[in-house]
Amino acid sequence: MAMKSSPDRCLLCDDPWTGTEAHRSRGLHPRCYNQMRNAGRLDEFPILRYRRPARPPTVKEEVVCLTPDCGDTVMRWSNRLNKTYRCNRCQYVKRTTGGYDRRLTPRYDISLPLLDRVLYWLDPDTRQPLRGVPTPFVKPGGPAGDCLIWQRRLGGNPRQIADGSAYPKAHYNGKQERAHRLVYSAIYRVPLDELLVVDHSCEQKPCINPAHLGAETRSGNTAGRIKTLRLERLLDDPEALRARLAELGQAA
Repeated sequence: MAMKSSPDRCLLCDDPWTGTEAHRSRGLHPRCYNQMRNAGRLDEFPILRYRRPARPPTVKEEVVCLTPDCGDTVMRWSNRLNKTYRCNRCQYVKRTTGGYDRRLTPRYDISLPLLDRVLYWLDPDTRQPLRGVPTPFVKPGGPAGDCLIWQRRLGGNPRQIADGSAYPKAHYNGKQERAHRLVYSAIYRVPLDELLVVDHSCEQKPCINPAHLGAETRSGNTAGRIKTLRLERLLDDPEALRARLAELGQAA
């Protein structure tokens, strides 16, 4: 440290400095320094050296993550020289995907609000890894090609999954819910616990197209299903179809 002034002799005994008795910050020999300190007269000898400036107290401060559109905050020490900080979630995304796009991480949609999550499912540009292959949540399908067929987990046994009679399932609020019910609840703003039955007008159970979904009572849904089964039975049996058409012609 630099000195304000460097006396050639001790300020108390006036003896010269020696190599073995380097002067203290108050310009005193060690023995003179101890003598004045014990006598309580040390303040009579001002400090000659510059004091090291006191460091500001180190505290934790809340800072915003540098990732655009992130908005999360992280606690950092105020004395850190490196200010390029990221939140823990962005660091995890960087380690797993090589970038800071959270949409590429598995199960990203679980952290979204219900409406944003449904819109994320229905976005054709969405790609999420499924068995190691980037796959959208829905793909066009159905008899007319306008259905949005669920590509994720289906609830049912292997036979139901094979013949297309299994409903899509998604994790919501700690349990498994049918995905088409979540879609109807989010798009049409109906509380999930107030929905009785969500019917498919396209008769495709894996479909989550909002235009093909409608709220029904249990009796109405059962009646519609019975009517559909009867029609399918008539179409499969030409003789029964001819007899039914004859009955309708006689009634007319």
